[in-house]
Amino acid sequence: MIGRALVEDLALQHNYRIGDQQLAKLIKQSPVFQIDGKFDKSVYETYAASQGYSKNQFEQNARANNRLAQVAAGYS
Repeated sequence: MIGRALVEDLALQHNYRIGDQQLAKLIKQSPVFQIDGKFDKSVYETYAASQGYSKNQFEQNARANNRLAQVAAGYS
């Protein structure tokens, strides 16, 4: 938990971000949200709801997780 907070702080200090287009691409390419190899919006929305998130909350969480991954990759 402390490690995540430190990485989040570092991401903010260095202006790491995941733009709208990048986030959309990550979501659409995720096999979890695909049927027969194509993005399915209803699968995406159902998945987000099953995790207890609204679509906006899910996207904010995905954006934060990917931003942290970006920081970690930068230091690897």
